[in-house]
Amino acid sequence: MGETRTYSVITGAGVHIPDVVVPNSDFLDNEFFDRGGNRGGNRISSPFQDRYGSRLGYSLVEGQHHFFSNGKPLMFRDGNFYNHRDEVVSPFLDNRGVEIGFDGKDFWTKDGKKGLLPTGYFVAKLEEISGIRERRYVPDGVVASDIAILAGKSAMNSAGIRPESIDEVVVTHYRGDIRYLGQDTDVIDVKKIKEQLGVASSVMTDFPRGCTGWLDALIYVDKKIKMGKGHKYLVIATDTLQRVLDPHDVDSMLFGSTSGAAVVEARESFTPIGIIGYATHEDKNKGLICMGPSNNPERKEGSYIKMNMGKNVHEYVINNCPGVIQQSIEAAETLLKEHELLSIDGKLTLEDFRGIVMHQANGKINEHLFEKLSLMYHPKPDSVPRKAYRLMINQAKQAMVPMTIEWIGNSSGAAVATLFGLLFGGDHEFLKQKNLYDHRIRPGKYLLVAVGADMVSTSIVYRVSQYHH
Repeated sequence: MGETRTYSVITGAGVHIPDVVVPNSDFLDNEFFDRGGNRGGNRISSPFQDRYGSRLGYSLVEGQHHFFSNGKPLMFRDGNFYNHRDEVVSPFLDNRGVEIGFDGKDFWTKDGKKGLLPTGYFVAKLEEISGIRERRYVPDGVVASDIAILAGKSAMNSAGIRPESIDEVVVTHYRGDIRYLGQDTDVIDVKKIKEQLGVASSVMTDFPRGCTGWLDALIYVDKKIKMGKGHKYLVIATDTLQRVLDPHDVDSMLFGSTSGAAVVEARESFTPIGIIGYATHEDKNKGLICMGPSNNPERKEGSYIKMNMGKNVHEYVINNCPGVIQQSIEAAETLLKEHELLSIDGKLTLEDFRGIVMHQANGKINEHLFEKLSLMYHPKPDSVPRKAYRLMINQAKQAMVPMTIEWIGNSSGAAVATLFGLLFGGDHEFLKQKNLYDHRIRPGKYLLVAVGADMVSTSIVYRVSQYHH
């Protein structure tokens, strides 16, 4: 069988998902601004009220406008809106008291400005694009280090280890311990995390990163294990992005707060297990995700997360992530061939992976990324109709790509750690509540983990041992 090698194996994982649920409807009273244009006096949306003071409800279904008042549909005819009692409820007023009209296609204001929309339009549109219906927030007074501790304890319990046995704790985050809305900091209290976890080792690593943080930290730990510089690591990803959200930017709806953690141990094995391949790619000069001032020119204080040109972020992920994933798979193929677990001319395909754990940033991006991977590894046969081929891809995606973004939102580097922790444990209450039970991590298969955001892409191929508990 040959000699043994040292591999990095996840022996325990844990999560903390806050109890505070924030649905999309909580954003309907927000007033959104653009990044410097002139629509509606820089505003792109406002909560609208009808002539009786009721907020205008809005939904977008297959590109069609649907309006509501007091939960009941409104009808538009002859230039006016009518309620269920056939009463005229228009014109509407924005939150500054300006009259809003509708000509069947566009909204307009009596002061001559066009383009202002009901906030519900953007709420509905973002849900349609991202798949996010709600997100989780931590209570007041709770910071990223607090929920990091909870996830870390859960991971150590999962692994069945004592904190004294940990050689190093690695904490990855995007903005650190933010205590109030708009606070500009990326510092996290790693000393508090170490002490409250009961870890005796003096080695603590603050690993600030964006969405790829947890995977990059796993690679960092894998390299140290391969060099013999430690046997047991606790890798935590945590963020409370709810406090860097500009309430006047529609992108504020994307983010939530969670933490996830894993215990990574050195394991000797005759066959490859754990992390068996990875690849990374970074475009340092893109700068499409950054911190900046509020979109509302009247809000002078605070620093908030900004997505510069979201379409470009989508294009970057779709154009760059597949190649990075392919590189990680090729690295794994090389190792498997060395151990005669793959023929010399053999290739891994998507069927060799039990699941693909993707960064939870945008449902559409993940859908399109999986389609791109499918085309790379399984091109459409000429004999198969395009509609049937797309149906096959969709069925495969449902079976292979678990999603939490609908009810957690995007929690940056903690998103993948949280999803992986849920699937690894196998008995978390959300597994059955959120239709994740069939995606739980099981032995004997390969798990591909891929992330692409902040113009960085990271992919890890992970082989689950048959002794996975």
